[in-house]
Amino acid sequence: MKKIALVEDRTKRQELFMEATKIDLDAYSDVLDNIIEDDYRDFKDTILKDDSALDKYDIIISHKSAYEDNNSQVLAIIEKHCENSGKPLVYFSGGISANLYSHDGFDKLILNSKTFYSQNLKLFLDATKVDKENILMLSYGSNWKLNIVLNNLENVNLFLERYKLGQKDIDDFDKLKIQELEQIDFSFHSDELDTIDKIKRFRDALLNFIEEVNYE
Repeated sequence: MKKIALVEDRTKRQELFMEATKIDLDAYSDVLDNIIEDDYRDFKDTILKDDSALDKYDIIISHKSAYEDNNSQVLAIIEKHCENSGKPLVYFSGGISANLYSHDGFDKLILNSKTFYSQNLKLFLDATKVDKENILMLSYGSNWKLNIVLNNLENVNLFLERYKLGQKDIDDFDKLKIQELEQIDFSFHSDELDTIDKIKRFRDALLNFIEEVNYE
């Protein structure tokens, strides 16, 4: 069973979110270390000296500005640790307007605090208990695979329509969301989308996935 570190410096905010969502984080103590108040300060001081304190965790989740004057330094240590170990990393912040996912040596997700402290968190923790978790559940919920595909399909269709009207060039195609598809075991033909025909083939693969899901 995996172990998650959740680092939060704003304990009252967490309490308010948990009160609203009726999630009892203590019920997940087997998979979750909820690092708040004095524990969060000890955590910061410890990893500033030695990042081996992170070794016992399989997934690291942190408020993006939790570490006060040492924030940039601590975030750099955490990111380097995740890069070296291949561990998923999640940041949440009230200032985030859109969910951002990247897969460059390790999975990294940045999302808004309200999205993070939602029923998606319970779903993610429940899935972790049975080793079926994926950090994209925190963004998209139980239908995370289908929602990722639908977002990509919307992106493709909007681009193709604007391309047809002469408002977009091939280089304008937004490939940001495509990285999320790497978490789904399906051939989306998403490599080298540098021609209209390849982008249309990509669109058709997205539609095929949706059709398979609906058929099931």
